[in-house]
Amino acid sequence: MEKSVLHIVFNLNSYSGAALQANELRKHINIPSKILSIESTSSRNALNSSKEDCVQINPKASLLNYFKIMPEISRYDIVHMHGFSLPAMLVAVFLRKKIILKTTLFGDDDFFSLRKKRFGWLRGVLTRFVKLNIALSEEIFKINKEYINQEKIIKIPNGVCLPPGLPGQKSKAIFCTVGVISPRKGISNTVKYFNEHYANLPGAQLYVVGPRPADKDFNLLEGNMQYYNECLKIAKESPASVIFTGKLEKEDLKKIYEESIGFIFFSEREGMPNVLLEAMSYNCVPVTGPISGAAMEIIDDKKNGFIVHSLNDKVSFEDITALSESGAPQKKIAKFFDIKIVAKKYSKIYENI
Repeated sequence: MEKSVLHIVFNLNSYSGAALQANELRKHINIPSKILSIESTSSRNALNSSKEDCVQINPKASLLNYFKIMPEISRYDIVHMHGFSLPAMLVAVFLRKKIILKTTLFGDDDFFSLRKKRFGWLRGVLTRFVKLNIALSEEIFKINKEYINQEKIIKIPNGVCLPPGLPGQKSKAIFCTVGVISPRKGISNTVKYFNEHYANLPGAQLYVVGPRPADKDFNLLEGNMQYYNECLKIAKESPASVIFTGKLEKEDLKKIYEESIGFIFFSEREGMPNVLLEAMSYNCVPVTGPISGAAMEIIDDKKNGFIVHSLNDKVSFEDITALSESGAPQKKIAKFFDIKIVAKKYSKIYENI
């Protein structure tokens, strides 16, 4: 008998990489499935809708919307949670569903961090009912195995859809970064690094892609107005063009990836940053900080990207150009992070769980 899967995510309609990853994964697995998205928007009228393959609930509009979780979970054999939801976990355990829990963000929903949150003791108890925990990185794996049997934990990376063919030759000093403008994402350090090492190159540009205060998702997704103004101030000091694009549609973001030779990323911590995978799939050469260990899960330093440990550690534009011409960033993604490869791993899990 064919099994069915309910994917539970947060903020599918916003800038949530974990939610978009779940939706993309679902499209590549031939099994009955649906998305249940728990939205955090404060609007009373926002997102309390349902369609054939996705239901969205808005608890902030009314706590009664949480009651819609139970009938949805009851219809599916497997509950795949992309991040920890206490109400959804309680229902899934009560209904004795097979639970797959994906730890999406180091320092937020790893099993140590869960225990520091409100009702941490209860969250800790509920993790014992998980059939399988998906850890995105070795750092997350090491933490979670202290709380559940490590045989119940498996490392599976995020995946991305590869663009057709290798983008054309990139020779201009055009860089990009993607993420909400917040301290955790390290946008100020990204702009500083660009200013210090590349802004004086002919035609240099940096695109900063992500929600601005004018975008509805800004406050919802860690946005910080004071920090945003700080980033603007640093950008104005640049001799080059630093462009804050705001939130972009997928097609517009693709054009920036295609144009950019490098992707500068100084996020403090992630699970596995989808934007880094996406950028490399378009052969953008990554220049990143350690990202609490996540960078080493993706980048082979100096072979398909660069990991720096200080803003003073310069990666020369010549070295970036050489890696770009080799196609090494895209080759790494094609070999290990193609969504089709990742989807096959999940298909086997769903079959055997």
